[in-house]
Amino acid sequence: MKKSVLFSLFILAFGAAACSSTSGEEPVPLDEVDAGEDEEDVLTLGDIGGSSEGDYRCGDAVINEWPLNDIVSNASVSVEDHDDYRELTVDAAAGGMQAAAGHPFVYVSLETGARVDITDLESLDDESWDLAFKRVAIRTNSGDSGAGSVELTKFSDTTLEEVTEIPGSDVPFRIDRSFDDDCEPELDGIGNLFTAFNKLNPFNDSGSQSWYDYGSGGSGGVGPVDGDIYVLRRDEGSTHYKIQIVDWESGVYTIRWAQLEDQ
Repeated sequence: MKKSVLFSLFILAFGAAACSSTSGEEPVPLDEVDAGEDEEDVLTLGDIGGSSEGDYRCGDAVINEWPLNDIVSNASVSVEDHDDYRELTVDAAAGGMQAAAGHPFVYVSLETGARVDITDLESLDDESWDLAFKRVAIRTNSGDSGAGSVELTKFSDTTLEEVTEIPGSDVPFRIDRSFDDDCEPELDGIGNLFTAFNKLNPFNDSGSQSWYDYGSGGSGGVGPVDGDIYVLRRDEGSTHYKIQIVDWESGVYTIRWAQLEDQ
């Protein structure tokens, strides 16, 4: 596969919704949400693990659709340790809404709390990262996004402190399934490829089809959904992290997470 810089001919809508309450720009909520799948599918186990064919399932489609770039991000990533959790700050502004297509994702390992210095193209074959951030888009290292074994589920109306146990076998986990069986892209309301975060939030009340609410705080900005806690598992289910997206402001994430242990 060619590893060349790939830029979109069109400005993708990574930041169309990605404006904080201080940005002055308001995303337009969707009147109707079309998830590209029915609710029953969301509540069942999705595809598990990485690429089933040992190659990119739909060829170069994922590279072109995002697009993915042959550039290593130098964006700021910092971590603070607290008694019961770690707090991560990730600058995923990607140069702003108009320049996002030409900037790479920011790759993070939850094990280390550090940025993983790889290009977008290298990320497809690299298992060392867990989450990748750009504007409001978050990829997981799984399925159409990478060779890792990351899977994601969500609990609602709870807190990070209240999630204390590893989810049971009846809890559905999702991966980054960004294309249908015919390799047609599955896109959310602002034109981003579906990731596990979309698969878990197709019926978001604000219409975002993702982890965030439009009109957060009543000021027309973007912010996380109150009470949503995600659980990420990897290493064939041997490692689990609980994750709370605390804040998003102009592309800068504040995230808290902690490892879940067997009780």
